[in-house]
Amino acid sequence: MNPLIEVADYRPEWALQFRQIKEIILQLNCPAIMQVEHVGSTSVPGLAAKPILDIDLIIADNAQLPEVSAALFTLGYVHEQLQLVPDREGYHRLDVAVPWCTSQQQWMKQHLYVCSQESMELHNHLSFRNHLRNHPEAAAQYGILKKELAITSSDRLDYTNRKTEFVQRILQLYKKENS
Repeated sequence: MNPLIEVADYRPEWALQFRQIKEIILQLNCPAIMQVEHVGSTSVPGLAAKPILDIDLIIADNAQLPEVSAALFTLGYVHEQLQLVPDREGYHRLDVAVPWCTSQQQWMKQHLYVCSQESMELHNHLSFRNHLRNHPEAAAQYGILKKELAITSSDRLDYTNRKTEFVQRILQLYKKENS
């Protein structure tokens, strides 16, 4: 197995940690944050995943980014200056206790993104998640693929690239079913 890529069987604590983190973020009372969404494989019950929470914060438009970044900084999230995906901004954590709160809990790894409500990446995250949640057979196939790729991929980029065909197929199916 590739020691750089861990794919674990589904763990209910992933959903629990997301709900706890969501509550902490919403307690910021930052009006620019419209929604907090659990996306990625950890958001699909029963799906094997890398044990990393993917969290999308939805804002109306990117003009609100400074306000949201300042609020997230109070929890220990720092804006990544390099924007790799249009209308999606990444944040990293200052330490394992982020989001900081009174419990001093150490949280699992996270990818936190702020997306405008018009972001294609946000739309893809939600579409992919919703399709897998509604089609357990597709989720099971994806889990098998992910476990296989964790063993056979040369690195994380190879792992991600080799999932692309499956992801694109699911997005097409979702689009067909919802048009």
